[in-house]
Amino acid sequence: MSTRSLFFGLLLAWSLASWGCSCPCNDPCGQDVSQQGMDERSGADPDGSSISDNASTEDRTGSGDSVADTAADAADTGIGDAQQDLAGPDGSADGNPSEDQIGDGAAGTDAASDIADALEDPGSPDAAVDTTPDVPDLEPDLPPWPPAIEVEFLPTPEEDKNKGLNSNVYLAAIGHPTPEEEDGFVEAIHPAAVAMKKTYGVPACAIGGMAIVEAGYGFTRTGWLANNLFGLKYWNQTNPSGAGTGLELYQLRGQPDEAWDGSVKVLVSYGPDKKIFDEDPRYDNRYFVFPDYDACVEYLVVDRFMGKTLYPFVLQYQQRLKEGWTVKDAAIQFLFEIAAPPVPGLIYDPYGNDEYYLVTHVNDKGKVVYGGGGYNQNGGTYYSQVIGSIMKEWGLFAWDKE
Repeated sequence: MSTRSLFFGLLLAWSLASWGCSCPCNDPCGQDVSQQGMDERSGADPDGSSISDNASTEDRTGSGDSVADTAADAADTGIGDAQQDLAGPDGSADGNPSEDQIGDGAAGTDAASDIADALEDPGSPDAAVDTTPDVPDLEPDLPPWPPAIEVEFLPTPEEDKNKGLNSNVYLAAIGHPTPEEEDGFVEAIHPAAVAMKKTYGVPACAIGGMAIVEAGYGFTRTGWLANNLFGLKYWNQTNPSGAGTGLELYQLRGQPDEAWDGSVKVLVSYGPDKKIFDEDPRYDNRYFVFPDYDACVEYLVVDRFMGKTLYPFVLQYQQRLKEGWTVKDAAIQFLFEIAAPPVPGLIYDPYGNDEYYLVTHVNDKGKVVYGGGGYNQNGGTYYSQVIGSIMKEWGLFAWDKE
């Protein structure tokens, strides 16, 4: 080789060695180095697997990082699934299919698939946070019933000779019921009334209306102290206290005379409605004590409505419904009949055939009328109007459609 050729060969070799790589990365080709802004994410595990430092993807900037950024973002977002793969129940490492990859696609795509899973199904195991919205409680916040409070009643003459009145015994406790307490009471008796309607075919709306009126939403003395919502009495002249019967009774001391037979003696009189009575021998103011409202409602229906005196009116009520009467009209007529005076009254079949007969008579205006059940001393017209009004106010007729 000539000297000239040797000189040009050496010059070419030196030029190539000093030229280097001109690709856009500005790094020597073939070397694994950290990219600008990668926070040294390429640190290798002894087994060669990549380890993420969980840093925010927002710090990855600069040219040439788009592929690395996309992969790192997916890895960061799928933290929950990546952790399952690294130490999952099947013991597989990332890149091998594990149990949570079923339906995600090919192995090695857990992170991206988990993002979609979490968005489509926030309650899935792949979601790191349960994003299921809380469903608001649509039921009103009603107080427990009866409420655990102390109440005070207006005095009787026996309790306060100056301010006491006999008629105060029928009134509700001072300051009660509040609107919230009224709601609580109606809700408390609703289930029992509907249950009796379904079992015995009696009007649930009438039961509700009677309880509201007669117990003052549970705040009369008998309602509050005896759970007696309907003025259900124990009548026994020979044993007024119920001694030896095992019955628990509450005596409404100071109650106006409801015996009307001269048996109630007045010890002291301070004027009209201001009398102190001889209470021990009285039989007209003893009331049954019930453990709860349900027991009281059941007693009303089973012992009174289904008893010999009032059962004919239950049959009348049921027959009217079959004939096309509305619940409203049939229930109000039922209330009228059970409270109407008993004369001429009802006759129960004396031969034991369990048949009831409504005895009729023609009044002085030539109209055929039925004897009533005598349930309320004020009569059928008064009782049906008062109870009917409260049934309408509370929309209790809907109870009989349940």
